[in-house]
Amino acid sequence: MKAKKIILTVFVILVALLFATALIYYYIKFNNQDEQISGLLACLLVSGMFGPMFFLPSYFKSKENYPLSTAFINYSILIVESTTMLLGLILYGDSLGDYGRIYILLIYGFFIFHTFSYPKKFLNSLIQFIVPMGYIAFNIIKLKFFSDTTALSSLDIIHNSLFKSGYLFAWGLIIGGLLVFSKFWYMSRNQDKYKQELKGVDNIKTLYVPFILYIVFIFLPGVWYMSHGFEDFFESKGSLVFLLISIVYFLYLIYTQGKNFGNQLRNFLTGKTQKDTIKN
Repeated sequence: MKAKKIILTVFVILVALLFATALIYYYIKFNNQDEQISGLLACLLVSGMFGPMFFLPSYFKSKENYPLSTAFINYSILIVESTTMLLGLILYGDSLGDYGRIYILLIYGFFIFHTFSYPKKFLNSLIQFIVPMGYIAFNIIKLKFFSDTTALSSLDIIHNSLFKSGYLFAWGLIIGGLLVFSKFWYMSRNQDKYKQELKGVDNIKTLYVPFILYIVFIFLPGVWYMSHGFEDFFESKGSLVFLLISIVYFLYLIYTQGKNFGNQLRNFLTGKTQKDTIKN
């Protein structure tokens, strides 16, 4: 296990250094000529440097000794989700002044908690990585061959695809979190009915606190901040098939994030691991 920790740590450091080098090189070589490229590199750097500060402890302190291959895929999921989410928030979110910057920090903080719920099984982790990559590729194909927007360059098409995927991911994270906290709040209000699920929770009333905090600081500001992006999000017209695929992907995000985060929160509250949950 110690060797796995060292290998993963070295890999994460090398990736962060790669992103930092790419950003510095771009600023020196091209003097920030294209804001899209510099924005993408900046988001990659943030994802590669700050995300692992929480991802690595989630792996090292995990009660389940899951394979190193799964850890590498989970780290890749972290980079993709974090980078696209930041891009989506920047492009589609409406400016709320100084609070807009604070909200981005808050939603990113909640995203960090989300990383603790990444799958521990290789196949589940691989699927969670492939699905958003497939959606990004789907949007590239849509914009390139089926969109009325023919003036976009290849770089613009890639950026718009990343932005769109990140915008949906951010919404999925916000709504998925609401469903999870609402579920546990409801269970705490009906303790007799959910004795088995809440077995091991020392103080049921503590479930009220995260529910209220989430509503006040994440969900309501998120609806206000993100809803302004709907007009831009649907600006590029496409066929009904593409719209349905986006809806299915959005529902998949809500389901996956809600399920994973809900299981992790339950395990945290009850002190169980996923293996314990399966056995029960």
